[in-house]
Amino acid sequence: MEPPDVVLLDSGPLGLVSHPNAEKVNAEAVEWLEALLTAWVSVLVAEIADYEVRRELLRAGRQRGVQRLDTCGEAKVRSGSNTRANGSYQPATQGTALESAPPLCVAR
Repeated sequence: MEPPDVVLLDSGPLGLVSHPNAEKVNAEAVEWLEALLTAWVSVLVAEIADYEVRRELLRAGRQRGVQRLDTCGEAKVRSGSNTRANGSYQPATQGTALESAPPLCVAR
């Protein structure tokens, strides 16, 4: 199966990959995101999703999680000593959200 051109992450998968110990706790999610970026898939994150995950990490005092979230924002996903910067990771605009809402409703 061909990877999609674009993936829009919401707070669920974003929370999984930004977990302070994501490589151990959420290895499948990290591997999935790394595979997308390696395949040059554009990974979009709605700013509200970043805000929701960041707020919870800060509330819980999980600075390493905030750093992982920032690292994702730099289009890098850490896996051990490897840093991947393929693909792109960018904030989703309101226009992106408006365009993606109908297909997401159908998918659910």
